[in-house]
Amino acid sequence: MEVRMDNIKIISSGEKIKNIRKSLGLKQDEITGNEITRNLISMIENDKVRLSTNAAEVIANNINNVCKQRNIDFRVTASYLLQDEKIQATLIVDKYIKFLNENSNNSSMNLSDDIEGIDQFLINNEVDINKKITVYKIIGNIFNLKNEYHSSYTYYLKAFENGNKILSNTELADLLIKLMYCCIKLNRYNEALYFGKLVLNYNQLPDKLKFKLSFNSALAYKKLNLYNESLEEINHITTSINELSNDNKFKIFTLKANCLQEIKYYKEALDEYKHILSVLGPGDRIKQLVIMCNMMDIYIYFEDIKNVKRYIDKIISIADNLEELPKDDYVPQIYLEIANAGVYINSLDIAKDYYRKAISSAKLTKQYELLLNSLDKLFDIYSKENNLNELDNIKNELLEIISIDSNLEVHRLIYKFIDFYNTNDDKDGIKALIKFVLER
Repeated sequence: MEVRMDNIKIISSGEKIKNIRKSLGLKQDEITGNEITRNLISMIENDKVRLSTNAAEVIANNINNVCKQRNIDFRVTASYLLQDEKIQATLIVDKYIKFLNENSNNSSMNLSDDIEGIDQFLINNEVDINKKITVYKIIGNIFNLKNEYHSSYTYYLKAFENGNKILSNTELADLLIKLMYCCIKLNRYNEALYFGKLVLNYNQLPDKLKFKLSFNSALAYKKLNLYNESLEEINHITTSINELSNDNKFKIFTLKANCLQEIKYYKEALDEYKHILSVLGPGDRIKQLVIMCNMMDIYIYFEDIKNVKRYIDKIISIADNLEELPKDDYVPQIYLEIANAGVYINSLDIAKDYYRKAISSAKLTKQYELLLNSLDKLFDIYSKENNLNELDNIKNELLEIISIDSNLEVHRLIYKFIDFYNTNDDKDGIKALIKFVLER
């Protein structure tokens, strides 16, 4: 059940006393006895005089005595009445931290409204800076787990900016590396490298962070087509970090093979891929699919249709027998590669089927650029067939993506639709599409 953050508010000591008194139906003289004047209690309740420790004890005792006499099940302490705004803010933030930690892995729970309320609370109230940083980091992690990288980036940056002068070097480096990761997911590769250079200001980092720094740098260089720089980072990892997990070995050697493939060192890339396959265990099915798709891509370049057919059969056989496949981040790309190979061998039924699967799994993992790529390829097939129903489905998928993320580069597919509608003299189709895009 969601906690409604707008129900949690800070109130002064005077407001607390007034609210308690009125909710219990008590008069002012009933809570003051003969020890505090009515004039003083009025000033306290209206926040014109600060509540003293002695006055708080008198008021709490009198309220409790009256409740006992009238059999009212209520008790208040002087310490509660004395809690000022700063103490209350700290207690509330502690509740927020507990709430966020308890629900951070609950994918079925929508925390957007709660997070908005928490964020506004931190803006409006004086809160311990360390607790504020903790909240921002947790929220950044929550959005990261949901693949919502714009929001994750925002909160990691807030945590870094607030903690720049008080967090340890390791904590600051960790935040910068998380920002690097978000930037890569958002295709902001130069910014990722900028954050990576900032990390170099911090010494004596643990190997875990050193790996993430170098791997993210290598990946950003690769995305910028700076393959030699990427290979240098990969070499730095393999020569400077003594122990790598099997998962990290897979990531780094696959990236190395990708770079070799891009600079047309195809034999070396194939050798690297074959070596990776040889060390993967029987449970590493998705990783096997990733490597086989990369190898198949090289065979397509070589126009080796025999090997392409051999690998596409292998890949489909494995992919179709795996459970929960669509939820893995690698899967949309695997489906896309199968579909592309289907086009290459002129098996359009395979291509259509796996482009659709790529679209569905890309939605689940929020990989919208890959989703657009799949829609683009599917458009090419159905426009040649003049299949208006399927093209209408693709258009609806496109408009849905634009609604979700207006920052995506959708111009290419938009232009393709406009060209298709123009060729078929569908002026209404053009007008409706342009109107929708302009309103976003």
